[in-house]
Amino acid sequence: MPGVPRPDGRIVELARFPSRFEADVVLSVLESNGIRAIADYGDGDGWLPHLGLYQGARVLVFDEDLEQSRQLLATANLLDEPTDN
Repeated sequence: MPGVPRPDGRIVELARFPSRFEADVVLSVLESNGIRAIADYGDGDGWLPHLGLYQGARVLVFDEDLEQSRQLLATANLLDEPTDN
């Protein structure tokens, strides 16, 4: 995502998920809210999928965006099971 470089910004872990899909959903929501984020899938870019089982898919953000990202994920309920209403 294009933006202003942050040479002094520290990258920190926001959350871990058991699958790429869940991490990608969170990345999309963060990006749509103007928060720069990346994922470390831990599976060698798909070449070693079994390694992803140890680490999971990590979503990383800049430390200055961490609190805002946590609040966004807490209120979004992104990965809740759908309900039949």
